[in-house]
Amino acid sequence: MKGSPEDAKALSPEVIAPEAVAAYLRRHPDFLNEHPDLIAALVPPDFDHGESVVDMQHFMLERLRGELAQAKTRERTLLSAAEGNANVQARVHLSVRKLLAARSFEHLIEIVTGELPEILELAATALCVETAEPLPPGARDVGVVVLKPGAIDRLLPAGRDIALKSDTPGDKAVFGSRAGSVRSVAMMRLRFGVGSPAGLFALGAAARDGFDERQGTELLSFLAHVIQNSIRRWLVLGS
Repeated sequence: MKGSPEDAKALSPEVIAPEAVAAYLRRHPDFLNEHPDLIAALVPPDFDHGESVVDMQHFMLERLRGELAQAKTRERTLLSAAEGNANVQARVHLSVRKLLAARSFEHLIEIVTGELPEILELAATALCVETAEPLPPGARDVGVVVLKPGAIDRLLPAGRDIALKSDTPGDKAVFGSRAGSVRSVAMMRLRFGVGSPAGLFALGAAARDGFDERQGTELLSFLAHVIQNSIRRWLVLGS
């Protein structure tokens, strides 16, 4: 019957002497730190071995305490992230309900520019269109921002539909008088249909890391699509 390579090595006449193992470990005190899986395979000594013998049980206990502390830290981090995500999701859902309950085009714009900053806990929001043509009656009065041709492609380069930027000042052409309060931004492209001007939905946070390139964009994309389709609906009803 053939044995495993480990068995063959163990039966070899060149078995490593315990003294050699002990000497190696003394020269490499971080060995068990680098190979923590070996701790589970070790048999700890009894406590009463004299002052010259290191208490392996104490060593293993300290190792387990460290691993437990790291696990608790990871758990708290994950829990905090989950609670934060749930909070953002609830605020986005409330925003959507408000948008869908708009009574008119003007009311919709008022919700976007006036109510969403408070609901989403932001410094500013902006609804922009890129056009040289007259806006629908009342649109500019309730806060629609007109951008020069090419401005949206400058803000959303390479044909991107959404961009998040941390530690960046607010663009005055987008946020107007609130630009000075903005420290991070989210920009989303809006498409209102063939023959309609290009649109932009912009969010500005007061915190430098309120928006970050590493964040997920699913909820923001969902909110932008609701705004886009709601505006389309009111434009059709008003035509």
